[in-house]
Amino acid sequence: LRNVPVKGHEIVFRKANVMQWVADLYANVPAADVATAEFEVDIPPYFTGRVKAKVVVEEWAFDGTEPLSSTTLERTVKADSADVFNAPECKLAGPRFRVLRLVTAAGEFVNDWLFDYYKAYDLADAKIDVKVDGFKVTLSADKPAFFVWANAKGVRGEFDDNSFTLLPGRPRTLTFRPKDKSATPEAFARALTVTHLRETYR
Repeated sequence: LRNVPVKGHEIVFRKANVMQWVADLYANVPAADVATAEFEVDIPPYFTGRVKAKVVVEEWAFDGTEPLSSTTLERTVKADSADVFNAPECKLAGPRFRVLRLVTAAGEFVNDWLFDYYKAYDLADAKIDVKVDGFKVTLSADKPAFFVWANAKGVRGEFDDNSFTLLPGRPRTLTFRPKDKSATPEAFARALTVTHLRETYR
């Protein structure tokens, strides 16, 4: 899953051989004002029949522990075609960000959207709980944490995911794949560090 800015507030979600999701966010207004969203779901031609798609639009406060609001939009889209999902206007006051979730039988694809630069907001100093089981790491946060990054300095290998937004109540489990056969879970656990964007402000 990768997020590629295309034009203006357009975001493209792509996953090989799955589907493409284009989300146009018409949000050229301050965060305290009204923001509307229009989502276009494109179903590639290698699908057959009709595909059930669900878009969940969530509004979050930067220090929130759960969504301020959540709207679910469901549609059945014909293969090799596109359909537009229109989210209702959001009139919530105060700084916030939007979480977009596309749910289909092929899986769930998630991204978030801020209405301004990250440094324009007072990001919460989230605390991240880290649990290690062998080469698996489960992360959970008490507040929204952006660009969460796991690293195992001195242990060659890679995580199956990294640099993501971690939301309260939605833990993420990462798998580390060592490149050296001599690497041990104990050495990995000692070398492991986890940080996020807010911590870099110190």
